[in-house]
Amino acid sequence: MALLKYSTKIDKAITKAVENDLKTKVISVSRIEAGEVSFVYKIQTQDKGNVIAKAFRLKEFIPPEGKLEWIEEQLEKRKILFAKTYKIDRSSDILPHGYMIQEFI
Repeated sequence: MALLKYSTKIDKAITKAVENDLKTKVISVSRIEAGEVSFVYKIQTQDKGNVIAKAFRLKEFIPPEGKLEWIEEQLEKRKILFAKTYKIDRSSDILPHGYMIQEFI
């Protein structure tokens, strides 16, 4: 297990991922330094509002295929508000252990 070490390259890669995946321009990026499992960023976009982006530090930290989708479906059925997931990339060329982009609430 190779733990991804922090570098400013991650900041640039996560910014690029958000711009590419959400088809928008990034206005500002703030790293939230409390994460243990992922490198977490609050990102302000030009026309999609604020999002949270996570660069996973280990492949094992990526949620299993379909798990988040199932959880979100259950929350929607019960009319419970939650941060919607916009993208999970499990095989990223941009970040070695993948990343996730979610709605900021």
